[in-house]
Amino acid sequence: GIGLWDWNLQTNEIYFSPRWKEMLGYSDEELPSSFASWQDRVHPDDLANAEEAIENNVKGLTSYYQCIHRLQHKNGHWVWIDDRGKTFFDTNGIAIRMVGVHNDITRIKESEAKNHFYARRSAALLEMPSLNETLSESAFMQRSLEIVEDLTHSIVSFIHFVNDDEKTIELVTWSHRTLENYCHAVYDTHYPSAQAGIWADALRQRKAIVVNDYPNFTDKKGLPQGHAPLHRFISLPIIEDGKVVMLCGIGNKTLDYDDQDLETLQFIANETWRLVQRKRNTLKLKEAS
Repeated sequence: GIGLWDWNLQTNEIYFSPRWKEMLGYSDEELPSSFASWQDRVHPDDLANAEEAIENNVKGLTSYYQCIHRLQHKNGHWVWIDDRGKTFFDTNGIAIRMVGVHNDITRIKESEAKNHFYARRSAALLEMPSLNETLSESAFMQRSLEIVEDLTHSIVSFIHFVNDDEKTIELVTWSHRTLENYCHAVYDTHYPSAQAGIWADALRQRKAIVVNDYPNFTDKKGLPQGHAPLHRFISLPIIEDGKVVMLCGIGNKTLDYDDQDLETLQFIANETWRLVQRKRNTLKLKEAS
């Protein structure tokens, strides 16, 4: 499963094995055996480090070359590569050849990223009870929205409470980022759910709504004047005792929303509702005693 490469530093000719090319989705005949075949596919954020590591080894500053970087697959996605090699010198100390191997470590990198994400999400959930105790209700809910925005790379989010009739909605809060981006929007804090856009389908259909192409989505009912453009969003209902009690949503992530984003929003929204209700009940007990 390892790809091989062999670079003649004097002629600049380079050999890539069929497996090297296969890692990037190419047949042996499709990809030219040239330095540009590698260089043109390195992720822009990784190219400078990779070229510096090569140069240091060619100059004899390092005993071997190693660089973890991303290469673009034929289909457009990025493949993580552990690239290792060694420069060979002639009797005069001139670099004449560099030989190395490519190893696809994409699954390892994805696993590391997921573990890191799960650790961040767990830490956020563990922090929320103490935030609820120290902040006012509105400040706590805004902080909860900031947490879910950070975890999902969103830039807008909201919380609405749903009245007992499940036909009217109360806007509780938007996140600080939303207020910065939506500051010219004109809105009412209370209104019938029938007048709300497709994000309120989470109430009407009693299920999470995920839209990754809002501009081309049909029957969206539009946005208030002054509302910032909406590209994609998730809206989900919090259901308690058979009734929808709260709607929570996030929007405008750069990439499409996925199952991990939906799961994260569900965790944070559920915990926000639970903690708010617990604090309200505690205050009621104190007032009654």
